[in-house]
Amino acid sequence: MAEEKEGVRDLLILHYHLKERSGDPLWNYCRHMSPPDTLSYRMEHFKRSGRSVLGSDELFREASWLSVLIGQGLRPSGYAPLTDTLHSDDDLSALRRLQGDIRDVVRNLPPVRAASRPDSAAKSVN
Repeated sequence: MAEEKEGVRDLLILHYHLKERSGDPLWNYCRHMSPPDTLSYRMEHFKRSGRSVLGSDELFREASWLSVLIGQGLRPSGYAPLTDTLHSDDDLSALRRLQGDIRDVVRNLPPVRAASRPDSAAKSVN
C-alpha cells in the first residue's frame, strides 16, 4: 500500500514539478521542491535512456508515466543501449504479422450498424 501511495504522490508531483506554470501556490511549491528520491531516480533514468522504470505491481503503468514525462516536456538525452541489439528486419516481420492478425480480427467483426443494435450484444458474446 505504501508503494502505491508513493506512486500516486510521485506522478502528481511530476505533473506539477515539470511545468513552468506559476501563480498558484501548489504549482509553485511543487515546481521548486526537491522531488522525492523515487521520483528523482525515475526522471534521471528516463532522461538517460528514454525508458520508464516500473515495478511489477505499480498502480500506474508505463503509458501513464510516459504520458506525464513527455507531456510535461521532459525529453530523453539518450536511449536504451539494448535497442542496438534489435534488428529492423525482425521488427518489420513482427509488425507485418501483427498487421495480419489485426486484419483477420477486423474482418470478423460485425458491421458497426449491426453491433450497435441492442439485440446484437448477446449474439456477439462468444
